[in-house]
Amino acid sequence: MAHSSSVPGRSRPSRSFLDRPADVERVRFEHVATEQHRDLGTDKQLPIYLLACRDLYDETVTQAGYAYVGEIGPRVETRTFNETELQAVKDDVTTAMNRIVEFSFNGYSAGDHCRWCQHNQLPCAPDSLQSD
Repeated sequence: MAHSSSVPGRSRPSRSFLDRPADVERVRFEHVATEQHRDLGTDKQLPIYLLACRDLYDETVTQAGYAYVGEIGPRVETRTFNETELQAVKDDVTTAMNRIVEFSFNGYSAGDHCRWCQHNQLPCAPDSLQSD
């Protein structure tokens, strides 16, 4: 929850989770309370947050990181994402969302992977795997 207050010398109220000096870059942190370490190089969660930040602030936020507060913390890891990296993540997410929108169960391919499917009663399952 944000805390609003008046700060002497400031023309606008400050918000404790957003306020920072004007000469300090904004950083988006994700607080992690699990025992699993996140890979700053391959994980797409942070770039997705940075893309969302574009709609929230009057400036571009390019730095993000994880603040580990669980068993593997306390520890903070951050990195800067360039425009090419952010655009690549945006393109990947857009492609995935378009596949979801266009998906149809009519376009299936039966195969060995069907033997692990809990839905082997569907018409897409090979006859040898269909259950009654």
